Amino acid sequence: MKRIYLFLVTCAAVLIGTALLWLFSLGRYDNRAENWVLRAYLVKEHHAEQSPAPRILIVSGSNSLFGIDSETLEALLHKPVVNLATHGSLGLDFHLKFALKQAQAGDLVIVPLEYAYYSPSVSELSDWQVTNMESWGVKFVDWDFWTLVRYFRHSSIFRTFQRLKSATIPLMSKEEILAIAEKNSASIFLRSEDVGSTMPVNSRGDLLMAEPASGPDNFGYPFGKVSGDTIKQLKNFQIALEKKHATLRLTWPVTMKNPGFDLSLARDIDRTEKLRSTLEEAGLPMICDARNFQFERRLFLDSIYHLTAEGAILRTEALAACLQNRPPDKGLAAEIYRKKKALADAAYATRTQQK
Repeated sequence: MKRIYLFLVTCAAVLIGTALLWLFSLGRYDNRAENWVLRAYLVKEHHAEQSPAPRILIVSGSNSLFGIDSETLEALLHKPVVNLATHGSLGLDFHLKFALKQAQAGDLVIVPLEYAYYSPSVSELSDWQVTNMESWGVKFVDWDFWTLVRYFRHSSIFRTFQRLKSATIPLMSKEEILAIAEKNSASIFLRSEDVGSTMPVNSRGDLLMAEPASGPDNFGYPFGKVSGDTIKQLKNFQIALEKKHATLRLTWPVTMKNPGFDLSLARDIDRTEKLRSTLEEAGLPMICDARNFQFERRLFLDSIYHLTAEGAILRTEALAACLQNRPPDKGLAAEIYRKKKALADAAYATRTQQK
């Protein structure tokens, strides 16, 4: 009996000790975490603080990080734009809580979620989420008791000790981060050699890349049954925004036209219309025409959601057209891109000469 008691006490002590070490490790550097996302959020928060309401807030994963040119959208809509989009592996609750924190009276919150966010599996914690939220993401999570238990269940003792040996985050000052963002803005469009892993966004929170296409050729997009949990989160977000006198509008992410998903075909149009119907039945308005956000492969980078700068301007103009109840003007988008590309090429030539 004593041995059993001693065994149980030992197990409890080990569990409590491990939990305490894990708690102490939270918020420390993890070299497997994508720490640039924290720096991007610092830039986005700063830009939100500097932008007077009423504004347009963009909330999603990386389809809008790469696919929105805030400067162009501001010029077309004559309203400040704050691009809050970052990483598609972050949970929906993370994106919505961050956006709610920034929202002010009069804001229009545009949410072009990637299609995977509507599926049931998104609410489950991924290894990516655990690694990043235990590191740079600590300040963004509401750490109530059950959230602590949920993350601790998915934690790794190896990662815990790795973080305990590391410094706390951030490793760069806010001033240094904002200076890099301003430098990125001066480049207009970035190239791979400009970005690295330090802090890739410009001072408006966009990531506009001048790179050739390198994405896949044939694939589909996930269209499963819309999760009740997703509907609940979006409805709660909508209600919370209304209390702040802000407005929510869902819209479509960018997609790449290919044999697996082609919005010139009735098969795939039907998929998007079923999604729209499900959301609107729940009282969640879905605006715009999904076909206006589908582009050719040449306008994508290394992912089915990442547009080149040219694609981002086309998508931005299409979004502005939707909000202004007019057809997209591809000629206008092409002229905007031509002018910006000339400035970007000149800036790149200057940088090259200075090296």
